[in-house]
Formats: sequence, structure tokens, C-alpha cells
Amino acid sequence: MKKILSLVLCAVVSIFLCGCSGTNVFSAKSAGYTATALGFDQSGSKIKVFLEAVIVNSEDSEADVKLELLSGEGKTVKSAMEQIYRKAAQPIMLSHIGVAVVGKEISDSYFEEIRQFCYGIDKITLSMLWVTAESAQRLLSCEPISSVAVGYDIMSMLKEQTSRTGIKFKNRFYEIEALAAKPLNITALPYFAVGDGSFYYSGVRLYENAVPKMRLTSEETGLYAIATNSQNSGQLFLNGKNHKIDSAYSTFDFSDGIEKINLFIDLDTKQKTDIKKGIESLFIKAQKSDIDIFAIGNNIYRKEPKEWKKIKNEYEEKFKSFELTVEMK
Repeated sequence: MKKILSLVLCAVVSIFLCGCSGTNVFSAKSAGYTATALGFDQSGSKIKVFLEAVIVNSEDSEADVKLELLSGEGKTVKSAMEQIYRKAAQPIMLSHIGVAVVGKEISDSYFEEIRQFCYGIDKITLSMLWVTAESAQRLLSCEPISSVAVGYDIMSMLKEQTSRTGIKFKNRFYEIEALAAKPLNITALPYFAVGDGSFYYSGVRLYENAVPKMRLTSEETGLYAIATNSQNSGQLFLNGKNHKIDSAYSTFDFSDGIEKINLFIDLDTKQKTDIKKGIESLFIKAQKSDIDIFAIGNNIYRKEPKEWKKIKNEYEEKFKSFELTVEMK
């Protein structure tokens, strides 16, 4: 049932964002803990869960708003969350959580457990954003920049990045769930760095089947977005220059065999050579990091299913010898 609802949620994402960034969701009737973000870090065999919450204690909500970071620790996400519930002096409302932060040390098994835990809570919306940081605790411990909570600031920052660059991050909960069903689950989570007591967007971290494999800078993220059809227009900052992208569309071709791949990019910009070299270099770098950065395996599965059946059990080794040629139109 929840998967059906995810289709409906696509249409109301903008309404959710307006509710979090514009109108006041902290009315007198919602007095108590209004959760705005979740964070997850791992310490050895235990997981730490952090819940950022806005506490409203008076009828004049604008005059008396307090931000608190609750925490719990356990061998399971559920047990850590139970600690948080026991610490809370008032009921916790989860329906306004905007962001889930995954720390660098989270293992693939814990990542899967986190995803399943959040998926099992009906009050957590499927439009929630997933992001990553070196430490979820450190990120959520920062002071908010322009809103009542760090979680909502992160939402605003990503919205601004998309507006400025044209990059579609595809990191909403329902999008993460859709990726999990593919043969190769390549997930790009926006990365937030912390420095001088504040925080800022700094590219993405790539996961393959829930395992963190590679960090991309903001420049590399732009190249990645063009190659994966996550940016169809906007701005690309590369080699110290701003490139205007009027339109972009990419497609993989395997007519020369699955090991000699052609990536055709229909790109309307004046700096095609720099972008071509950048994407080809990024692919070689990804091979060294042992990650199928452009999800080529999924394209082989879709376009060449017979070939995929032959190589799927040894795909990781095959991928290391792939050659990628970028052709600009």
C-alpha cells in the first residue's frame, strides 16, 4: 500500500516543502516535540540515532521556540529510538521530518536497517530527503542558518542548488526505494561538510548497494549529473569557469560490445571538450574506486538482457576492464 502512496506523494512534494520552509507548522496545537531531522552514526557494533526537534512551549510559538537534539544508542535502530522516546518529556511528532542524515561510518547492513525502519513508520513521509556527512551528530549540532532547524536549512540549500545548477539530486525517500529495486543500486546522496561551526553543501557521496564508495566534489557532481541525465539544463562550474548548459541528454550505446561503451551526450554548450574529458576522467577514477558510477550495469540489464545474464555474477571484475568513450553531439 505504501508503494502505491509513493506515487501520490510525488504530486504533493512541493506542498510539503512550502509547509516546511514558508508557513508556520509549529502552531499552538502542535505543542511538544516536532521532529525536523533524523541522524545516524555508527560506533563499533552499535548505532547512534539523533533526532532534531523543535519544542514549542507557549501559545505564541514565534516567541518561545527551542531546538533540541535528542540521542539514543543501541544494537538496533529500534532500540536506539526507544531511548529517544524515553528521554522526551512530551510526545514527538514525526510527520514534519524533512531530512535523514547518514554518517560516513554506517555499514551497509545498518544502512538497510535504517531504511527499513524509516519505511515502516507511516508518519515519516516518503518525500523526506536523504543526505550524508562525516558525522550526523556533528552536522545536526550546528546552529541553524536561516530557519528554525538545521534539517530545514539543508532542505533549503538543496532546493537552492537545484535552482542554481539544474541538478536533480533524486534523494527523496521514494526515489531511494526505487533505486533499491534495480540490479545495481547506485545512490548519490548530497554531502554536507561542517567547518567553523557552520555547514555547507559539498558535492555528493556515492553508494553502491548501500556501501559508501566515492566522494565527488561539486565540479565532479556536475559532470556526474550530465552523464546520468540528472541535469538537463543549468550551470556547470568546471576548471574555474562557469558553463551554461542550455540542454543535455545522455544515452549509452553497446553496439561495439558491452566492454567498449559509447556514451552519447546531446549537449548545448560551448565547452564540450572540457566536459567530455571531465566525464571520461571521472569514469576512470570511479573504476579505481571500484564503483559503477554511471550505473552502466543497469543499462546493460535493460538494453542487453542476454549479455547481462552471462556476466552478472562476475560483473565487478568485468567492469574494471570497461572502456568508455564520450561522444558529444
